[in-house]
Amino acid sequence: MKRSVKKLFAALFAVCILTLSMPLASFASSFEDVPADAWYADAVNWCGEKGIMAGMGEGKFSPSTYVTRAQITVAMCKRGFANLEETSGINLFSDVLPGSWYYEAIQWCADKWIITGIGGGLFDPNSTLTREQLAVVIYNFTNNTSWRDPDDIDKTPKPFDVSQRGDLSVYSDASEISDWAEEAMSWAVGIGMMTGTSETTIAPKGLCSRAELAMIIYKYTQAYLVEFAAIEADNQPVPVQ
Repeated sequence: MKRSVKKLFAALFAVCILTLSMPLASFASSFEDVPADAWYADAVNWCGEKGIMAGMGEGKFSPSTYVTRAQITVAMCKRGFANLEETSGINLFSDVLPGSWYYEAIQWCADKWIITGIGGGLFDPNSTLTREQLAVVIYNFTNNTSWRDPDDIDKTPKPFDVSQRGDLSVYSDASEISDWAEEAMSWAVGIGMMTGTSETTIAPKGLCSRAELAMIIYKYTQAYLVEFAAIEADNQPVPVQ
């Protein structure tokens, strides 16, 4: 029985590896405001196909709209198949109402210190994120995510490797990176998830658009392809024998 389950998981893992590593152009556009030749088109369509990012209504993605604090929590929880029932059950923020589309994701992320409030019992879900804040959220999320190796018989949860570091000194505005974000920014550059906004700048205080987030999440997934394939396989429904 254990052997058959392992074979099934290995098969699901192989399928997930294949789908996650498919060329971006393999995913058809489903948003009328995403031109096929836009630099972000393939990443947006990939995120839409994987259910990580949704449109903004009326068939639009709004690629130039800046990412909000609520949107990043939902996107990351969907990326990592977070079990949103694993929360304290306590509403931590007076401006995050039960029943809102982001309620469970914010509570889950806040419980795990992936993202915190702004003080005074507030979260400010509609506030935008800077690039360095985004890097910190994804870095914290990665530190709180585990995966199970399909070759491990016991399938013991393993942490993600976040030891990679990039050279921030190549950017002329690296000194603008906040001390609390430096480690996360170096990691983001090190895994290839975040690149400069030009050959010489990283723009840590710049805001992040939804188009940029789609590309960042795609690159993030490719950096941890094996881990996310294992997570995705783990969350596939097992056929009844």
